[in-house]
This record gives sequence, structure tokens and C-alpha cells, in this order.
Amino acid sequence: MPHESAITVRPPLEGAGGPMRVSHADPVSGELWSMAEELGEIGSFDRDLRSGKARVSDTMCRIFGLDRAALESSEKAWMNRIHPDDRGQVENALRVATADGATNVKFQYRILRNGEVRWISTRLRIVYDAQGAPARRFGVNQDMTDRFSTTIANAHLAAVVESSSEAIKSYALDGTILSWNPGAERLFGYSAKEALGKKIDLILPVDQREEARRKIADVASGGHVRLESRRRRKDGALVDVAISASPVRDALGRVVAVSSLAHDIGPRLSAQRALERYRLLAEHARDILFVLRLRDGAIIETNKAAVLAYGHDRETLLKMNIADLRSPETVGALSEDLARVGEGTLFETIHKRRDGSTFPVEVSAVSMTMDGELMVLSLVRDISERREWARVQRLMTRELLHRVKNSVAVIQSLVRLTAPRARNLEEFVASLSGRLSAMAAAHDLLSEMHWRGADLGELLAKQLAHYLGGQEKRLHMDGPRVRLPQQFAVPLALALHELGTNAAKHGSLSSPTGQVDLTWTYTRGPRDKLSILWRESGGPPVERPTSSGFGSTLIERGLPGARVDRRYEPGGLVCTIDLDLTPARRRAPRARKAAKSAD
Repeated sequence: MPHESAITVRPPLEGAGGPMRVSHADPVSGELWSMAEELGEIGSFDRDLRSGKARVSDTMCRIFGLDRAALESSEKAWMNRIHPDDRGQVENALRVATADGATNVKFQYRILRNGEVRWISTRLRIVYDAQGAPARRFGVNQDMTDRFSTTIANAHLAAVVESSSEAIKSYALDGTILSWNPGAERLFGYSAKEALGKKIDLILPVDQREEARRKIADVASGGHVRLESRRRRKDGALVDVAISASPVRDALGRVVAVSSLAHDIGPRLSAQRALERYRLLAEHARDILFVLRLRDGAIIETNKAAVLAYGHDRETLLKMNIADLRSPETVGALSEDLARVGEGTLFETIHKRRDGSTFPVEVSAVSMTMDGELMVLSLVRDISERREWARVQRLMTRELLHRVKNSVAVIQSLVRLTAPRARNLEEFVASLSGRLSAMAAAHDLLSEMHWRGADLGELLAKQLAHYLGGQEKRLHMDGPRVRLPQQFAVPLALALHELGTNAAKHGSLSSPTGQVDLTWTYTRGPRDKLSILWRESGGPPVERPTSSGFGSTLIERGLPGARVDRRYEPGGLVCTIDLDLTPARRRAPRARKAAKSAD
């Protein structure tokens, strides 16, 4: 048996007729109904469900923006006006009501009229025939848009009162912007005219859109959302914002929109990031940082470098005065140092550690005002290494001058002793150039080792490479790794140069099949001994020269304290060089002891 639908809330309207003027016995009543329709934006309709034909009122046509013929011919024109998101809901309400035999039905939905969204409330009665089939449907449609707008506006105003007067906006659940206050204009750069009716994507960076949709869904479910995110201004710049979003409900309590407050937190985040950067810089800086109270030198703030430098923990340092960290002899100058801080000063002084030891420092200080109090920002740098380096530099400069003088003296000797033995200028240039090249190669090795010595194997290989013509197999070397003291490097290089030159001119390296075996042994003990054996083979027969040239002199007398033995054997020259490499620091005590015994 037909009954009232569960979604019905009011009694059915009475019948419809003619050009949708409800039939009343009293003409005045009919006119009053027509006036009520127009004033309340209520449109009436009466449709025969068997033929599909209907009669509609003028107000009905105006509400839906359709002509009478379209509305009266079928329900299709009416259904096409319903918002796509609501069409299924309306169709389902009618289907359920008919299936249940309901006589009175009501529902609300949106329509699209000339691109504008309007809210419609429909109430209707269903009349069934004798077989229980729906035969007639008549009722009214009322445009509720203005009422809904008022509801949203009131809810939005309440949200503003409850939140703040920052950037306030509201938007429908599909993201369409409904309101946009001056704060939003200032923050996002869009005027209300530019923003209203647009999607909220207008201010959403691409990577924030999915998150925004999730938050809208949360609000649509009745939730309140608070988050920090980023939004995009009209000029394309990104702005950091704190967002608070609340649901806006209609008269029936349904969530129909979102009210959102956005607060610019860019300055706060910038300050936080800057503060964190400065904190990290101060905490990890190698320089010591102090913030001092100018009037008494009290330490107000410091960093980790100070804890490491002075040996006091942070809490102890913050209870101290800068005078407590000065060496006794410099405390008297503290007042004068603080007095000339002004716009900035740079000076050196002496500080002391917890254990009483002292160290030189360079202090850079400038005054500033903090919370109405004159303060001093002081950067303190331990310059112990710098002073030590300056001392070392002075020593190195003196050493360099000494070595340059020695090198010049050696070169002068080479020039002086080479010239008399040269038969012509070309021979003189060739001999001198070869010896200078040997010196240069030795200096290269010494420089690579910072003049702490030279690797013996590298020195030998470098001096003889020129004579091998790319046939390194002609030279066989064997011996332990030995660091040759720097005072032996140049003399030994010159001696090897002479041995190589002689071998290339007269000895084994002058023959394609000749070779040189170069071996050495090193013995540590009370006296460190190095013995080098040069043995030629595979060359032409050799004989002891009848006269001694400058090269022989360099070999036999050029090495300090060396014992040199040269033998001209049938297979080739054999030369033994024995050197005492005992370090000077180990020789000195023995020398002093010997001198004392002599006294």
C-alpha cells in the first residue's frame, strides 16, 4: 500500500492544473498562490508519468532557465540541468520512493544554470493507479541559493571571529573559491575579483595539490585541519603559511564548504632558519666566540670551541669574567682593550687555560646593544700555530738563503773546474750542462721530500735514465729503501752523473750489449753505513786512465767523508762508494765526548 517516503518531512501539496495555477474555488486564493510562487521562487509542476507530458509554472521555467516546451515535453531537460555530482542522488531518491510506494518525497540538489551553480529544494507527491503503478507526480521546486549563501556567509563570519583576521577564504568542496578577504589579497596577490569562482588550485603549487585534496576530504568529513605548507602567489613566488581549515555547514547540518585561514609564517621560519644557521656556525666554528657585558666583562654566551680551548665546561665559563681567562701579565690592559671596542678593534694578547698554561690569541671585538645593555661580540683565535709557522718560515728563509749560497758556490766550482779541462766551448757547455742537470734532478727529489732527504733508488734511477736510451733493462738495481740525507744528495748525484758519462763514452753503456749492475747495502748501528757497488759488464776493454780529470775528482773527492774505490777489471769498471750516514744528532754527543777526552 502506498505510504510516505522516509525522506519526506512535510505534507504533500495539493494538485496542479492549467498553466500551473493551483485550482482554488476562490479566485483570490489562486492569485495569492501565484504571488507566493513568484515571491518565494517556488515553481510548480504536474507530470503524467504514463504519457510523460507535464504542465509547469512560469517560475519553474525561470528557476531552471528553460523554456516551457522543453520542461513539459519530458523530464530529460530537467535532469540535464541537475549538477552531474547530484544527478545520481536525485535519480536514486525517486527510484527508492517509487519502489517503496511512497507518496510524499523531498530532496535538495544543485543545478547548473548558464554556468552558475544554484541550490534547489524539491517536494513532490506521487499518485499511483489501481494496480499500484506510479501514474502522476506533481509538486514544487524552490530556489534555495540565496538562503544557502546567507548560511555560508554567517558560518564564515563566525570562523573569522573565532580565528583571526589574516588571509581568510572559503571554498566549496569541489575547490571553487567562494570568498576572499583583503588579507588573502595581500598574502596571495590576487584580488577578490580574480579569485572568486576559480579553483583553489590557483594558489596551490603542483606538489601540494594532492595533499590539499586530502585535507578538503578531511574537512568534508567534519574534521578540522591545521598544517604548515606552501602556497603560490600571483607573481609565482612561494610563501610559507600556517593553515587552519574548518567545515562550513548548511541549514541541515551538512558540510557544504571549507573556511580556511592562512597565516604567513615566512618571517618566522626565516628567523628560525637563520638562528639555527648561526647556532651551528657558532657551535662548530674553530674560533672561540664570546658575548661579553661591556661594563664588567662578564661572559654571557660562548661556544664549544671555548670549552675545548680553555678546558672549562660551558656552565663554568658562563660564570666567569673575561679577565679570568687572561694571563696575569695582560690583565692590566683589559680595561683599555674594552674601552676601544667601539665600532670594532683587532689586537693580540695572551690567554690561559684551566691548567695554567698560556697561549697567544688574536681578538676581534665589536660592541652592540642587546636588550638595552651594551655588549661585546668577541671572536678569539688561537694563533700559536701561526706564530710557530712564522718562526719556521724565518728558519726556512734563512735555510733557503744558505742553500742558495751553497748551490751558487757549487756552480761556481763546477764552472771554474770544468773550464780548464774543456777543449772547446761546445765541450765546456755540454759538460757543465750535464752537471747542472744532475744538480737540478737532485734538488727536485729533495724538494719533493721537503728537503728532509731523497730516496736513494729514485736518485740513482733519475741520474742514469739519460744514458739508457729507453733501454731500462741495461741497468739492474737492487738494494733496500734508503732515505739519503739531503747533504749527500747533490754530491752523490754529481758522482753518479760522472760514472754514467764515463760509461756512455768509454765503458759498458757505449756498447749495445753492455749493462750496469748497481747494488747497495745499508747497515744501521752505532754508525749507519751505506755501501754502493757500481759494476759494468759487456762493454769494451777498459784500462786505468793515465791522467785524472775533473769527473774523477768529483767521484773520488766530491762526497763528504766517503771512501771511494775504483777498479778497472777486464769485464769493466767496478766502483765502490762507502758512506757514513750517521745522523748529525747522533754524531754530536760522540763529537762532544771526543772533544772532552782530548781536553
